[in-house]
Amino acid sequence: EARDARRRDEEAKERGEVVATTFPPEWASPADVVPPDETDVSAAPEVEDLRLLEHFGARLRALEMPTGLGPTVAGGGFGTASYRLSLLALLADGGEGGPAAGPIATFMRVPVGVTFETGLDAVGGDEIAAISRGRVQPLAASAKD
Repeated sequence: EARDARRRDEEAKERGEVVATTFPPEWASPADVVPPDETDVSAAPEVEDLRLLEHFGARLRALEMPTGLGPTVAGGGFGTASYRLSLLALLADGGEGGPAAGPIATFMRVPVGVTFETGLDAVGGDEIAAISRGRVQPLAASAKD
């Protein structure tokens, strides 16, 4: 049973799925868990992958006319669209108190206005049934600076 649980967890990780489990996993033996004093803390932390953020910023800069939220965030499935929608919510809030430099600061200065409205718009594709109603509108470049 423990071997099956471990195999299912490993297969889920290979598919890129998040595995919800307790720590240590129920199938782990004490030998599987590295004691804290033996953990290599000198290893550099993972670098945050900001490619999606940078790509979406470029996509927003290329907008020429007001566009609904659905077409603006669609592409790449539900997870990617959700991430993009959360970035639009940051832009709608104005980005007050955000970083002054770096990729996130650059994104926060993208010259678009974001409006969220009540209700939902049907999408019916790309793993998205419906999305919040709203629009993204290009602004003059100086409007965000």
